[in-house]
Amino acid sequence: MTFKRFKEVSSAVLQNPIFNDLSEEELSEYHALLKEPRYHHWELKNRIKQSGINPGKHCCVEMEYHLLESTRAKEVLKEDPEYINYDAVITWDKSRRLYGIPIHDGGSSYIRIKYCPWCGKNIDNDIV
Repeated sequence: MTFKRFKEVSSAVLQNPIFNDLSEEELSEYHALLKEPRYHHWELKNRIKQSGINPGKHCCVEMEYHLLESTRAKEVLKEDPEYINYDAVITWDKSRRLYGIPIHDGGSSYIRIKYCPWCGKNIDNDIV
């Protein structure tokens, strides 16, 4: 599969993950290519851009991608204060400039982390 075709398949999958008129063979090849860094990072960056998050704001593309769930949860919370997004594995406290692992107990608590779980970079606000 060419990179151009990968982008087309990715678009079809994102628009409709289940009913996308792609062959089983093409979907299988697409999923296999997602394991390669070039394709994987392109896919994550594409999803980040589509979500409205500015790429490059956080330490790595993996961090930005996983923050998408946290962003979705904040949007839903505006309408449903009881909502808990169990898919969110990382959170960004913008006002305090801190990252954390959410505690899924119905509140907004989190466990502060000092290093990115994906790239290992020091993300502690206190260290320059």
